[in-house]
Amino acid sequence: MKRERIEELSELINKRGKLTLEQLEEYFPKVSQMTLRRDLFQLEEEGKIIRIRGGALSVKDVQKTSGEPYVKKTALHTDEKIAIAQKAAMLVDEGTSIFIDGGTTALYFAKELPDMKCNVFTNGIAVAQELAQKKNVTVNLLGGLLIKDNLSTASPLAAQLYHPGEQLFYRVSYKAKMFPNTEVGTVEVKTSEDTADGKSYYKVEGAGRTLPTYRWFFNLEDVYTVWIDTASLRPVRFESDIREGDYTFQSYYTYIWPDSTIHTRWRSRKNPFSEKQMALTAESMDPIALFFNLRSAQAENFRVGEPATLQMVLQDTIRHLHYRYLGRENKKIRNMGRFRTLKFECQLGTTEGYSFTDGTIFTIWISDDDNKIPLYIESPVKIGSINAYISGYKGLKYPVSSLMK
Repeated sequence: MKRERIEELSELINKRGKLTLEQLEEYFPKVSQMTLRRDLFQLEEEGKIIRIRGGALSVKDVQKTSGEPYVKKTALHTDEKIAIAQKAAMLVDEGTSIFIDGGTTALYFAKELPDMKCNVFTNGIAVAQELAQKKNVTVNLLGGLLIKDNLSTASPLAAQLYHPGEQLFYRVSYKAKMFPNTEVGTVEVKTSEDTADGKSYYKVEGAGRTLPTYRWFFNLEDVYTVWIDTASLRPVRFESDIREGDYTFQSYYTYIWPDSTIHTRWRSRKNPFSEKQMALTAESMDPIALFFNLRSAQAENFRVGEPATLQMVLQDTIRHLHYRYLGRENKKIRNMGRFRTLKFECQLGTTEGYSFTDGTIFTIWISDDDNKIPLYIESPVKIGSINAYISGYKGLKYPVSSLMK
């Protein structure tokens, strides 16, 4: 009798696509809600349905748009994903614009998002289909390269930006009352190819150093490295080795995309390592991955003054990076010439760091050409301001057409 009821329940959900507990009670008036919940748990364990808050979703419906691998991921850690989705949905205010990735946790978030006036950008096909059922939600489905394991898209421009052999060189200057725009350091960002466990990766290294003249005053040597999967264009591993005066810091991040989690390890000086595992979304990135994400900006996709948000992983927390597009601007760069640029204003909340203070607003100018090179960064610090500007480049994939004659 129980097995017959469960099979009937499974057939009904797969036929209707989606049913709430209240609707199931109408179909099974002699069965208690507690029993129906237990039946749904069993069907989910058998891989026949996907539980959602207050009901269930047909596996076949999700398979139509997402494929079998995505369905299997959707059925993993269901309770945790629902809990995350419910809390995240409570943070969305009416009238805001948000980005939702194509992961399975994002799908649950799309189900929990109230049907209110808001603007949603997503690269997830299943997520877009779920949101399409909400009358007041404006859905913007982003195009690009198809990632087959979760039927989401990645920007073709993003694929172009990870170009092995590219090297970007920057000079860093400090400006205060006693230091009128004094050059104090250099930064180099280089991209190469790497392989591990039979897979190919883009390896991006960013290194910042104090100029020899000022090392007696403050010696800084920071190295950041990230490995990007060449197929999905997602970061898989991040490492940092920071040496600033007598302060040292190391961190290691491992991205676990199938589970939508990230595992972080970090320590300062010679203290024991601390560890934490956190929920992960497509907007959650390390500093280097964020650097390249901003490079994928296309002016045509932005409206001047419209805010957007990304997230930066910092040891045991994920901080928001709020930014807005300010429009096009011609920018003169010392010893390099005048460039056509895309200008962005960013606000970053960090830990008690050695560079930015919480809520610091900084401005970045990106070359308005196919290379999307960050040309100039201007940021206030506790005393004065720090500026970084391009001083050279090698191995670019495209001509620097933004350089004005």
